Amino acid sequence: MNPICFLANLSWAAVSRVKWKRFKKAAGDVEHAQSAYLLDLLRENSATAYGRRYDFGRIDSVKDYQQRVPITD
Repeated sequence: MNPICFLANLSWAAVSRVKWKRFKKAAGDVEHAQSAYLLDLLRENSATAYGRRYDFGRIDSVKDYQQRVPITD
């Protein structure tokens, strides 16, 4: 086997294993995983016009998000 291909496959396998472990951990506590994902999205978008309008930078829980940000379409 070509050594470069072998190293590429080995790297892919290592990354896949890490992603699989992360997925299994998230699947074990879906509520926490979804909450963390929402808070990450809010932080990433806190400087947008919509984020400033609803003060995304100060939202620290799902309940807080539900109270501050209206349902829109």
